[in-house]
Amino acid sequence: MIDKGIKWYNYFVLLVEWRIINMTIAFQLAVFALIATSLILLISVLIVFASPTVDRVTKMLYYLVYHYGLD
Repeated sequence: MIDKGIKWYNYFVLLVEWRIINMTIAFQLAVFALIATSLILLISVLIVFASPTVDRVTKMLYYLVYHYGLD
């Protein structure tokens, strides 16, 4: 007799495929969260160091230009 319908190994393949898709989505979300966190930290650090006082901005620029040789 020919068994009609989905065999047991097809269930296994579907389960593996479902897990791969979900893990891929989870990995993409984790990478996105890492990038978003990095951007937030980068912007917040720049805001803290570039405070409205001219002295701090000038000192920061002086440090960047002469320390890293950007002149």
